[in-house]
Amino acid sequence: MFINLAPIVLFVYNRPKHTKLLLDSLEKNILAKHSILYIYCDGPKLNTNNSELDKIKQVRDIIKNIKFCKEIFIIELDSNTGLANSVINAINNLINKYNKIIVLEDDLVLSDSFLDYMNMSLTKYENHSDVYQISAHTFFTSNNNSAIFLPFTTSWGWGTWKRAWEKFDTQSIDFEKLFSDSKLRDKFNLNGVYKYDKMLLNQMNGLINSWAIRWYWSVFINNGLVLFPPYSLVENIGFDGSGTHGIGIFRNFRKSNVFKKSNVITYPSEVLINENEYKLVKKAIYKVNGGFIGKIIDFIKNIF
Repeated sequence: MFINLAPIVLFVYNRPKHTKLLLDSLEKNILAKHSILYIYCDGPKLNTNNSELDKIKQVRDIIKNIKFCKEIFIIELDSNTGLANSVINAINNLINKYNKIIVLEDDLVLSDSFLDYMNMSLTKYENHSDVYQISAHTFFTSNNNSAIFLPFTTSWGWGTWKRAWEKFDTQSIDFEKLFSDSKLRDKFNLNGVYKYDKMLLNQMNGLINSWAIRWYWSVFINNGLVLFPPYSLVENIGFDGSGTHGIGIFRNFRKSNVFKKSNVITYPSEVLINENEYKLVKKAIYKVNGGFIGKIIDFIKNIF
């Protein structure tokens, strides 16, 4: 067993069914009983109706009955800070104490080998300065059992270290470079596969509040790498209208998660991007993002 397990931080709000499913899957991980779990409960928004208040209460009642972790710390907020601020503030507080962390949101179901993979990977690459994140999710299922390195981040079950998080620029300084350097912008968008640049611009213009796009920019501008598993170890169940995910007619991100429970994941011999695997990953993301039709829709939306 690992001597120094990473603490787990979980963010919950008003989805009791999702929270229960996540916790049930976490309990099935053998390492859960040896792990420290922090749960951040965001507070109600202004003018929240009684039905929503009841859901928030149900979530808090559920987490107070957890018995399966080594230690559990519950942080209940009285007012709503939003997911982005909750994630940033919580990681800032915990990363200095533990030097590494595993991050979960309430709309995930985990493989029973999730914690094994996360802790093994966080230990293995702790001192590799080029590696910024360990991801448990992938849009591409490999034909072999080897994890791969890619140049972008994910937010569906991940981990990082203090040395990497210290590079997180919440202000996304110099983001304008993307709009004066077409080659840089194309690289940021995975060669036109996904409009990350528009997402970052919306963030900087105050139209959205996302920690994830700012984290990606920070990793990208520092030429950081992210380790991805050969198949997804998490399933996102938040595409049911209960959260803030866009459902979309042609986008099919919900179908990109298939995790296995028995295969042993191996690691690449070098900390490098495998270009052939990267091409396959980009094709997979392009497909779940709607393919050609999705691209046309994005073009029309940009016009109007």
